[in-house]
Amino acid sequence: MSEAPQEVPIDISADEFNEWRKAHKPHQLIDVREPHENAAARLSDGILIPMGDVVSRLSELNPEDDIVVYCRTGNRSGQVVQYMRRQGFLRARNLEGGIVQWAQQYPFERSESA
Repeated sequence: MSEAPQEVPIDISADEFNEWRKAHKPHQLIDVREPHENAAARLSDGILIPMGDVVSRLSELNPEDDIVVYCRTGNRSGQVVQYMRRQGFLRARNLEGGIVQWAQQYPFERSESA
């Protein structure tokens, strides 16, 4: 008998995501905040797709990829991840606590903030 595929958790902690980054684990990072929020602070390897544009830009993403979605505190990105999963992006994850939590645990380097 083959094992059923392991379900990917809907959230990823800042600590786990930091481990991904240190290990250079392949992933796509999506910022669903508005452009002015992204200009104030961002993670350097992220793609800006504001929440209101996700539906029209979903085709830019590969549903087979590990995708981490973030916003300011994790609320908007959580909604986006739930939508993405309904659309077949079963490896999409929400960065718990958003960029606020990330910044508290991992202060930005100059290259990571505007």
